[in-house]
Amino acid sequence: MKSKDRTDKTITILRYVEEFWAEHGYSPSLREIQAACGISSLSVVKWNLGTLERRGDISRVPDIARSITLRRNGGRIPTE
Repeated sequence: MKSKDRTDKTITILRYVEEFWAEHGYSPSLREIQAACGISSLSVVKWNLGTLERRGDISRVPDIARSITLRRNGGRIPTE
């Protein structure tokens, strides 16, 4: 996936997950993502995480909290 294929919201979420992983050594909760990224509802967080998962940027284990794993390029967003 090219960086231009990502929406601003998915980029914000992916950056936050990457930074959270680097600081804590595990993934953030959905509510932490919601609060940190200024998202209106958990369903919006889930929808964007589903988009990132379908595009190969992250993987998740269904029904397991804090199960987001960064995948492509270590989940990093290209700087170009």
